[in-house]
Amino acid sequence: MSDSHNRHLQTLNYNQVGKLVELLETCVEIHGYGNLPTLQIPLKELLRKVSHNLKDGNVNVHNIRLNGGTASYILKQHNYYKENSHQQRRLNVKPNYNDIDLVFNVDMSNDSAAQVILTTVLKTILEYLPDTMVEHGFHYYMLKKAYLIKLVKVFNGSNRWSLISFRNHYGRNVEFKFVDMIERQFQFSVDSFQILLDSILSLYDYKMTLIDSQYMSNNFYPTVVAECLYGDFHLASQHLHHKIIATKKPEEIRGGGLLKYCSLLLQGYKPESELQMGIMARYMCSRFFIDFTRLEQQEERLVSYLDCHFHDDYPVKYKYLLILKSVIKRNTVCLMDLERRQTLRLINKLIYQYNPRKHQYYLVGQQQHLHPSLYHHPHSIVSHLPSPPCYSYPQSYNHRQQQHQRQHHYPHYP
Repeated sequence: MSDSHNRHLQTLNYNQVGKLVELLETCVEIHGYGNLPTLQIPLKELLRKVSHNLKDGNVNVHNIRLNGGTASYILKQHNYYKENSHQQRRLNVKPNYNDIDLVFNVDMSNDSAAQVILTTVLKTILEYLPDTMVEHGFHYYMLKKAYLIKLVKVFNGSNRWSLISFRNHYGRNVEFKFVDMIERQFQFSVDSFQILLDSILSLYDYKMTLIDSQYMSNNFYPTVVAECLYGDFHLASQHLHHKIIATKKPEEIRGGGLLKYCSLLLQGYKPESELQMGIMARYMCSRFFIDFTRLEQQEERLVSYLDCHFHDDYPVKYKYLLILKSVIKRNTVCLMDLERRQTLRLINKLIYQYNPRKHQYYLVGQQQHLHPSLYHHPHSIVSHLPSPPCYSYPQSYNHRQQQHQRQHHYPHYP
């Protein structure tokens, strides 16, 4: 858009809307723990049901947005539809994204709002369970152990949001983030896009399908708006299309954006400026070790990131860890020599563990196989399940964080 006030906004073109529609009409898979059944739910249906149920529960939903890598995939320029004389046909464009990140902008001013949201989402998922499981007493609160991989609640200072992540064995977890206030929603320019879904979701109240239908053509398709939180939509789009790494103030990002930075390097992205990114990398490392001070925290965060983004692809994990080791070795200035050696030793241990030549001898993160007879006794199943990791950052978190920042040396911009 030419208006300087709208530089952060852009309307999707026909190809981009086509990819978005196909994503919404795709069935997402939510995998249960052990031998619990896999739930296959059309994404458009899941979003509409959750939104309607939240409103019925007196939770004010302002809008729903597609966020992160999935939004970037939609905005990448592909000749997604090909015209011929009689019809349109979709080209075979392989989706290139990990988690499906959805942001619900909601009112969470009430202290009980986070619990109401969690209960509502679980009850919505319960509707998709087989009737036999419900008849045998499988209740919504059991879903927390059975189908969730992560729960996060952050209520402090200028942050008031929660995250619910559903398990997918192929690394494509469905993540719902419910946001009232948040300091920062992006790490790099290429993941700063959000696509507003309300305009297109409202059409499904009237027509249950849009893809390959008479309601979409090159001259007639739904109007969908995307927003760039980085600020300049055109500039961030150039970074996305040319695989350029750029960010602002990485010291404000939890974890410094270090793990995401190494992931971008693995995907072939290059820094916009080697000199400036070298300075930024020091900030990333400093902030990472402020947020994850203990060796156990670092290992837990690394293993969780590897499992969520690369699943059981050990060769990719191996390459990623080599890049991470190189970045930390070159850019860490905030640790004492002993602490630095301990972190590098931890990464070396993981590198050895994920070495493609040795990975067949390791059973890393493998699920327990429950006896099939437990399927008909959901209470017995749930008693065997570990709870998903839950993270909560109370009011005192910001105070502790400021103390850490004073105790660690941050490199200074020239």
